[in-house]
Amino acid sequence: MVPEETMIKDAHLLKQFNINAVRTSHYPNDPRWLEICDEYGFYIIDEANLETHGIGGLLSNDSDWTGAFLERAQRMVERDKNHPSVVFWSLGNESGNGPNHAAMAGWVKEYDNTRFVHYEGAQTRDENYNTDNLLDPPYVDMISRMYNPLEVMVKWANHPDETRPVLYCEYAHAMGNSLGNFYKFWHAIRSNKRFIGAFIWDWTDQGILQKDESGREYWAYGGDFGDSINSSNFCMNGIINADQTPKPVTWEVKKIQQPVAMELLNGSPNTVRITNWHHFSDLSRYDISWNLIENGKQIQKGYLASLATNPGDSENIIIPFKEPDIKPGAEYHLTISFSLNKDFPWALKGHEVAWEQFKLPFNVPPAPPMDLSNLGGVSKEEKGGFIQVSGTGFSLLVSKSNGLLSSYMLEDQEIIKSPLKPNFWRPLTDNDIGGRMPDRSGIWKNAGDDLELTSLESTTISPNEVRIHSSYKLSDDKSSLKMTYTVHGDGSIVVAYEFTSGGNVPNIPRIGMQMQIDEEFDNMEWYGLGPHETYWDRNMGSAVGIYKSSVKNDFFQYARPQESNNHWSTRWVKLTNGEGSGIMIKGNTNTLSFSAWPYSMSDLETAKHINELPDRDFITLNIDHLQMGVGGDNSWTERARPHEEYRIPAGSYSYSFEIKPIIE
Repeated sequence: MVPEETMIKDAHLLKQFNINAVRTSHYPNDPRWLEICDEYGFYIIDEANLETHGIGGLLSNDSDWTGAFLERAQRMVERDKNHPSVVFWSLGNESGNGPNHAAMAGWVKEYDNTRFVHYEGAQTRDENYNTDNLLDPPYVDMISRMYNPLEVMVKWANHPDETRPVLYCEYAHAMGNSLGNFYKFWHAIRSNKRFIGAFIWDWTDQGILQKDESGREYWAYGGDFGDSINSSNFCMNGIINADQTPKPVTWEVKKIQQPVAMELLNGSPNTVRITNWHHFSDLSRYDISWNLIENGKQIQKGYLASLATNPGDSENIIIPFKEPDIKPGAEYHLTISFSLNKDFPWALKGHEVAWEQFKLPFNVPPAPPMDLSNLGGVSKEEKGGFIQVSGTGFSLLVSKSNGLLSSYMLEDQEIIKSPLKPNFWRPLTDNDIGGRMPDRSGIWKNAGDDLELTSLESTTISPNEVRIHSSYKLSDDKSSLKMTYTVHGDGSIVVAYEFTSGGNVPNIPRIGMQMQIDEEFDNMEWYGLGPHETYWDRNMGSAVGIYKSSVKNDFFQYARPQESNNHWSTRWVKLTNGEGSGIMIKGNTNTLSFSAWPYSMSDLETAKHINELPDRDFITLNIDHLQMGVGGDNSWTERARPHEEYRIPAGSYSYSFEIKPIIE
């Protein structure tokens, strides 16, 4: 039985993360939960305790079972009819379609004509999701679907022969590192009048906290209790953890479902259009604040008068910042925030409900080019099997056998624990496994280890600049890679990467480079999206800023270890030790996608539980041009894959970044 305090905390969290509806899948919940929902104000789909998943509609079409079907509906309605939070009655889940369900609906409508009847199983369609001439039976009051392609739902919402509302009773499967392209669903919901909403599968991980023989805690799931029939970690698909703490994806949900929309109007850096997506409340409950940042640092802030914008209405506001003295190469972001101006039962005054950030369209001149003349001298020599480049306070080694940066000494301290090498793989997410990514793209797993060095050249460009150029052939004999290290007298290294995949090769999980550095460089600071992890197709819940964290202490642990802690659209990142020394990585040609793990990639890919991750004396640093999205329309077919625009097809890719020493 779920304790009352857990249910109340769930209600608080749901509201705090901009969720206002609950489907009690797949049975009527504890009556105390409905009382809490009455108090806090949720829309509830109350669902009958009826599922015949394995045999489809067999029983719904058997008159011997009519009484049993009816009894499930009658008991639910009689028990819960006085709860105002219950807006829909649901006839069960995944039990096919037939006259017994029609009988349930008939009884419910005759007994209670104030609420709507829902049942996703009440549908007829072909394998291609064809909606033509296949209207749902009339005993349901809405068109309900699970995991259908979004374009199918939009078609239903505009079907010329349909007037019923449309909803997803399940969608956006949140298993592991998931919920890519979540924004697309809500754009469609808000753009199509009859598309009334959707229910994420699901709210919380169903893990059970356990300890191993060493006392290390982990989340147990199917198969961990001697059970031979199980679905492994398929119960770990919530948008919050089993201990009711948020996941990175929770913030994405909050942002995309926020009830206040903001749009920077074209032609004006400070005129913003505000839209109220609340159904019944104006915007007078919110304090409105703003701040202006320059390269991630706040330079102005202020407050605005409260608005009384009615539900569904929009109005324009002026943000009264002063245009700053524009600095060459700088970027400027304006952030607007709506926070509660009084205490509510589910959150205290000051709780942020909605926000938006805009990159301001100032005319910013480019930063001046680097002046190399003051960087100090640099020398190059052959040293055993390496090319050594040295200068004041630093030296580095590039291997003559593989062309990789193998050593980077700063003030006699070694930074690198394993060479900087190309990487095309990632630890498999649950969606990668369900979408069979290893079968499709497995040739890339060891591609970075199987490079064949075809040429290596080193040149002294000037007294303070040395260039090392390497060329590679990949094992598929169709792809090639060129790497250039340009070393300056201040110890900085500009890395240029040019990759071309030829022929009919599969999509590439990742294009980037990876190395391991000493564990002491645990202090991480970056300028980009944050503070939690972000990915190509899941980054709207993060704002541009300067953030700090510990690589080891702040690593997000998915219940089944997998790809984690990526930071999309990063301008620079610093990794330093307790004295403040270390390295800075800065994107040159574009922003970077980076991550830092206190584990190896193999650790994350082979461990089944978090307690199986070993303690390591290194940090794995990924410096990427691209990583494919996380996907998650579902987690068990090809539709688990990221959408096509978030995949990396064969082609030519290039990027450049700079490694700079930080010496304190």
